[in-house]
Amino acid sequence: MLVGDAWSKAKTDGRLEEPKPLGQRPKGRLSIGPRIWSGRSVLAWGNGPGAIPIPRPRPSQPEAAIVLCVDEKSQIRALDRTAPILPIRPGIPEKQTHDYVRRGTTTLFAPLEVATGKVTDACYLRHRNEEFLPFLKQVAKAYPHRQLHIVVDNYATPKHDNVTAWLGKNKRITLHFTPTSGSWLNMVEIFFGIITRQAIRRGTFTSVKDLISAIETFIDGWNEQCEPFVWTKPADDIVKKATQGHTTSIARH
Repeated sequence: MLVGDAWSKAKTDGRLEEPKPLGQRPKGRLSIGPRIWSGRSVLAWGNGPGAIPIPRPRPSQPEAAIVLCVDEKSQIRALDRTAPILPIRPGIPEKQTHDYVRRGTTTLFAPLEVATGKVTDACYLRHRNEEFLPFLKQVAKAYPHRQLHIVVDNYATPKHDNVTAWLGKNKRITLHFTPTSGSWLNMVEIFFGIITRQAIRRGTFTSVKDLISAIETFIDGWNEQCEPFVWTKPADDIVKKATQGHTTSIARH
């Protein structure tokens, strides 16, 4: 813990920042987001503080295309605490009861627009292909007449026959799968971590409807000031590290 002169010096050096309003991210970590595309993964460069300079386009880079990172955050619990949360006070941390009433769950489907950081949302009871396909159609309507490159996790739902058949009729939409055990490459996971910490984990929700309302309110506020994320390491280095010593991915169960 920093106190006295150490605190003042750290704040002057820029190592400490004032608390940010709900949904606002620290400055100096965001910039123009990744737009370059390769056959296996998103290549993320930017031009902000600490970002990798944007190189010349590669032959496989889509022209005037939209890149989206899509995933779902499943089993978000609407927890109703048995007593109100006690706010933080001088010398006393925030307190909440250990027991709660579970009012239900919801699943948040969200696409993050890589170039802008904008997020749209849709909440469903479950996360099967029956929910994923309508959500995918909703995303397609939000970006009419544009080529869409969508990054998704490498699991069964996006590969279902119903989804594959629909994609066959909508050639402008292409799915790109993260490597096995590589869901961290999907940038929307960063947003899921932020909304969990700032809007869900400490929340008290009397119903699933109340939980969904809190999620929608947070995302509305996020989009008012959204900026794109940017990798701080070249994509070629990331791919090399992730695939080092692995020619194939074999999942054993």
